[in-house]
Amino acid sequence: MIAKQQALIKEERELKRPHLSQICILIDDQLGFTRTNSVLDSLFARGRHYGAYVFLCTQTYKGMSPTIRKQLDCLAIFKLPAFEFDAVQAEIVGTHVD
Repeated sequence: MIAKQQALIKEERELKRPHLSQICILIDDQLGFTRTNSVLDSLFARGRHYGAYVFLCTQTYKGMSPTIRKQLDCLAIFKLPAFEFDAVQAEIVGTHVD
């Protein structure tokens, strides 16, 4: 699916289309899959170049790989244990957070 999207974007760029196709990918509750997965890391790091919007729902912030955590544009935090909140807060201190 991702390779197909890459090919489509390449074709649309060659045709100089004003609007490129977009794809939305939702990954839910894949904790074991998100910690060490080079394909998923690549998707988060390069996905915007081929019109991929990725939404990842997980129960643990530290369960995501560092690459994924660094590429986040938006982070929504709901109820979680204090130690998990402290880990999130320690990592994002100094960024534009209010």
